[in-house]
Amino acid sequence: MENVNSLSDECKKQKDAFFFILRRIILASCVLLLFFILNKYEQNSKNEVINAFKNGNEVICNSSIVSIKNGYEFEKNREFFVTNGVNIFNLKRCVLK
Repeated sequence: MENVNSLSDECKKQKDAFFFILRRIILASCVLLLFFILNKYEQNSKNEVINAFKNGNEVICNSSIVSIKNGYEFEKNREFFVTNGVNIFNLKRCVLK
């Protein structure tokens, strides 16, 4: 009878350990999924700002209104930077107006 109880206790310990590890794996997977979704959202947001600038719309960079109409153009050899000869802005850090 004592042998059966020790087997039962051993099974409970293994079961508890299994579910503890399973919960950790699920939690880690959820956190990774959350970071992945936030990263995709951020990339889409940056692409919208760049496309808006290319289409002639105004965007806001460091409390300045930046647009092609205001004399801003893409800087040579720098993909996401725009300049008007005086100020230089990174479009990835700008927001839509």
